[in-house]
Amino acid sequence: MRPHPPPSMFEGYGSPSFVPAPDVLQWAIDTFIDDDATLLNEEHAHLRHAQLAFMWTTVGNSRAGHRIVGQCEIMPPMAMGKWQKARAEQQIEEWFGAVPDFLITLDASYAAQCDDMNFLSLVDHELYHAGQERDLFGGPKFRKSGKPAFALRGH
Repeated sequence: MRPHPPPSMFEGYGSPSFVPAPDVLQWAIDTFIDDDATLLNEEHAHLRHAQLAFMWTTVGNSRAGHRIVGQCEIMPPMAMGKWQKARAEQQIEEWFGAVPDFLITLDASYAAQCDDMNFLSLVDHELYHAGQERDLFGGPKFRKSGKPAFALRGH
């Protein structure tokens, strides 16, 4: 059973625009990432060592005339001024308890009406963007701590 956005997001004026989605995180881990995942995808194996967070939004988004229904971002945010970055990190910590390595935001309106296969494809697609840096020889890159060096992957 896949997760759905909370009905409270659609109750009208004053409804929350962004809501943490821990049920999506657990579903994604159980579906794609864990060793015994129902649809294990070894392309996501490095994410077993990542801190992931998911959230729903009712804020519409588009680029070049195309609706955006999901977005993966590397954290902490980089392209911001010092105060903007601190404010964004504070909000993320309040929502999730810590700043994750990746934040995946899903369009709640789309998710509420799409079928299970399209939702599954959306989450898998966004997880593909949560990548691991590569070294000069194409192998996976690691930090001195031994933790994977994370990066965004393109299409």
